[in-house]
Amino acid sequence: MVLKIYAYVLRQYYPNQTVLSVKGRDCGITRNPFNGGKETLRIHIDGIIATHRDTELEAFKGDVFDFAQYHFRITDEEELFQKINKELHLNLEVKEKDELEWLNEPDDTWYANCSFLKHLFAMCFLRKPCDYIKYLH
Repeated sequence: MVLKIYAYVLRQYYPNQTVLSVKGRDCGITRNPFNGGKETLRIHIDGIIATHRDTELEAFKGDVFDFAQYHFRITDEEELFQKINKELHLNLEVKEKDELEWLNEPDDTWYANCSFLKHLFAMCFLRKPCDYIKYLH
């Protein structure tokens, strides 16, 4: 899927052209719309994420989301994910989680109807020694 994001962005600048050619884990060199359209953009798959770098511009490197940020001009990560979801028609549902939702759920707290320590605490307040067995009865 990460290559689809690169391909989508590149197709916005170079429609009706082959924008990526994948060979193993490398996409070779393609045109960089952020460097005057020169063929200086190298895209490589590193594990589960694709990364890019420009052979001329030393500072132009990053992952697929950095590349999408250049194109969409969005710096907020959440907005960027939503924009990618919308533009690529991924139909990924993003649910807002209410942190206080648990307050509306039924109370399942377990309450004891008796105390196992009732007599032990009572013994703490005795003023004179007594037989414990007699005290429990």
